Amino acid sequence: MRIVSDAFNLIDIRLPTGSDEEMAFRTFTNYLQAFRNWAVACYPHEQGLVAGLADEIKARPWRTRTTAGSARLGPSAARALRIAWGTELCLSVPSVVGGDAVSIGNLWAPAQAYYAAYHAIRAMEMVTSQGDGPATHAAVLRVASAEVAKPTTPFVVPWTARALGSEDGFRFEGFGDVAVDPSISNLSSPTTANAPHLVAKALKTTRKQQIEERHERWCSAMKTASGQKRRRLPRAIRIANSEKMTATTLFDFLWRLRTRTNYQEGDAFLGGPLGVDDAASFQSALAEIVAATLLTAEVYLAHLVGGRELRRCLEGLTIPSDLATRSIQSRIELW
Repeated sequence: MRIVSDAFNLIDIRLPTGSDEEMAFRTFTNYLQAFRNWAVACYPHEQGLVAGLADEIKARPWRTRTTAGSARLGPSAARALRIAWGTELCLSVPSVVGGDAVSIGNLWAPAQAYYAAYHAIRAMEMVTSQGDGPATHAAVLRVASAEVAKPTTPFVVPWTARALGSEDGFRFEGFGDVAVDPSISNLSSPTTANAPHLVAKALKTTRKQQIEERHERWCSAMKTASGQKRRRLPRAIRIANSEKMTATTLFDFLWRLRTRTNYQEGDAFLGGPLGVDDAASFQSALAEIVAATLLTAEVYLAHLVGGRELRRCLEGLTIPSDLATRSIQSRIELW
């Protein structure tokens, strides 16, 4: 009989009412809250997550191994940052309006969260390489996967968390000193104790989906003796191909959430919540993850190009006063 970790308490499992929409919404909300809860626990600060995170980021090796002011912020990178900041504002608007606007806003919140992170990664890569940077979703996700695994990355746990391997045996790296067990139920209410395990579950299920999505492409690349496309792959080849895939990260999870919202089950984010409070929980976790992700890019870029140069990007970006605390303006002093 397998002994389940103490972090997995059946009392913490909140069963859905029965609809597929609520099941999907509850699952993704739990994953987002777990990621946020884990980050808050790692970097406690009286002013909140981003303040604690800023201190940790600036204490990391990358800061002493790079030269301050050594890079240039080109117009393309500056434009990418403005898009990231503007998209973050769009994400926050429903929470200011309040009420049912939050539930409606959650239909597009995952897309906004993904694109805010997408453009932040693009800006970082353009400044680092002093080139055009990645332009496709696949390229940006590859860059993000490589970046969070670098010893000198500005990203910290849990952003460094990643899943590798295949159905033959998934592996987890970048979880700090936590030995994760992804067998936890996706319906477990997130706590400080079980948060890393829920994050591992989110990355594992995301990677399994990525493998399924690539399966047809792998089949197309291998023909039968008669020249026809294979319908099935030998298990050994499927495992080998899976092992060659880049590590699955938070950014892949955000992409999964974005495509599921837009192309598969948007109803889950409209009809899945049981009420305004549920909708607000989903939105607030997503917004805080985005703010912390953008902060990481901002601290990194402010060091490389200079804070004054980075602040120039804000010119032309109008930030309403009631959104100021949910925007780049609330993070400038943390750079």
